[in-house]
Amino acid sequence: MAEVTIANNGNPTLKLPGQGGPFWVSENVGAYVYVDWSSDVGARATSTGVSGWGSAIVAEAGSIGGFNCWFEPATPGLSSDSIHCSWLDNDAGDTLKYAAFDVSAQTWGTIRSIAIGLTYDATDRYNRTWISVSRSGNIGVAYQILDTTTGSEGFYVSADTGATWTSKASPWDHSSTTQVDELHLFPASTADDDDLCGVYYDRGSLQWTVKMFDHSANSWTEQTTGAWTVTGDDFLAMPHSHGAVRHSDGKIIFATHDDPLTTGDDLQIHEINPNSISGPTITGKTNAIANTDGMHMVNVALDQTTDDIYVAYLRGTSAQWKQTGADFTAYYVKSTDDATSWGTEQTYGHHADDHHTVTGPVSVGTGGGHIQWAYCDDDGSGVYASDSNHVTISASGLTPRLTLLGVG
Repeated sequence: MAEVTIANNGNPTLKLPGQGGPFWVSENVGAYVYVDWSSDVGARATSTGVSGWGSAIVAEAGSIGGFNCWFEPATPGLSSDSIHCSWLDNDAGDTLKYAAFDVSAQTWGTIRSIAIGLTYDATDRYNRTWISVSRSGNIGVAYQILDTTTGSEGFYVSADTGATWTSKASPWDHSSTTQVDELHLFPASTADDDDLCGVYYDRGSLQWTVKMFDHSANSWTEQTTGAWTVTGDDFLAMPHSHGAVRHSDGKIIFATHDDPLTTGDDLQIHEINPNSISGPTITGKTNAIANTDGMHMVNVALDQTTDDIYVAYLRGTSAQWKQTGADFTAYYVKSTDDATSWGTEQTYGHHADDHHTVTGPVSVGTGGGHIQWAYCDDDGSGVYASDSNHVTISASGLTPRLTLLGVG
């Protein structure tokens, strides 16, 4: 078994809510995006598969807080190699920014300012942003900054690949002077390809609902039928939720921890059909893991050639990961029947440590790639991945193959 270092000095801890890759455009070509220990936005890329990670490709150096990204091929019907990224920059007048990383070319595009003059909070985890790409190629970016006196929030859309941005109707239920909610953005599957879907978490009520953005009307609706609540919320243990879009039917597979870092946590799975502005459906599925001690973080990855669902998470003890001696290892489970049942837990990570982030490919399609996750130490020693416990998805929808103990 082998563990590879994707990045030294990597720190996506509280700045990267669940999406950083590795993202793959083929079995050999992939990239990982992140915010490092020096608060720089960067990427690492490979042209030789799961082990050949290069040096840092920095987009911007500075005091970067909130960060998120969306891999364009995760949107049904789109095939660009771009990883679309949004972040909050404290060094440039508290600015919400955007840039795209081209996985094949291994280069960053032009950095664009979405909104200027925001009030950045000194606590990194209070600065949050989310991003997605609609089926038409529109880019949507939401943000929230928690501050008791000057909190702010907003939602913006670009129809020209990030060159210009327009402020749109707000999806937020609460002022950012009181709490930071979550809005995981996804492409909708309505008749209008410009529409977007948001899986919304009200931190005050611990409730998850679905919101739909009607692009032509510039308005949001909220679906509470099928909404679910969670038992506990560990703000430090974010991201405790993540989802991916299944291309065969446009539905979102969404995972949430019911009560992270406790002795009885459930890793809940819901299937969301964002095909209607007024009536998206929410269906509860079988828990990926039930009543288990010490889980946190989660990443959903889909094999689009078979519709197999992979869910990765960190598991150790119920001790807070910030506590001395808290050791967590990355694991995953797989479903081949639309989350009706789940296979046995598989060990993915190679060592236990104060790991606090697990990110993955989100979507692997007919071009091939890998179900390979990255995890990061709290002490900043590095971002790691397995080059022996991953699953390779061959190009053109050939049979996936599990790599274990170095045997493919």
